[in-house]
Amino acid sequence: MTEAEIKNLLASTGIRTYRGHAPVGTKVPYLVFNISYGDNFGADDIVYQKIPTVEAQLYNTRPDPETSGKVEQALTDAGIYWTGDTADSPDESLFINIYYFGGLQNG
Repeated sequence: MTEAEIKNLLASTGIRTYRGHAPVGTKVPYLVFNISYGDNFGADDIVYQKIPTVEAQLYNTRPDPETSGKVEQALTDAGIYWTGDTADSPDESLFINIYYFGGLQNG
């Protein structure tokens, strides 16, 4: 999948979706996704293949199985293997579901 396809997939849940960060004051629930390259494949002391990983964070005021279920179902329906975690915002005003998955094409 391309970055645009990932954004469209996450947005298909009906939850506002942003790349990088949400604007200040965005009402919950919303999704933010980022792409990292922490699991690249190396050979001969160089990066031989970039392996992108997507981290999508669902922000809400409380744990909400219905809303998180929309994200999980969208990823599953797209045939994406994902793993997850939960966290609280530093001031504990927001609950965060975090989803990790691959599937972004290089280039």
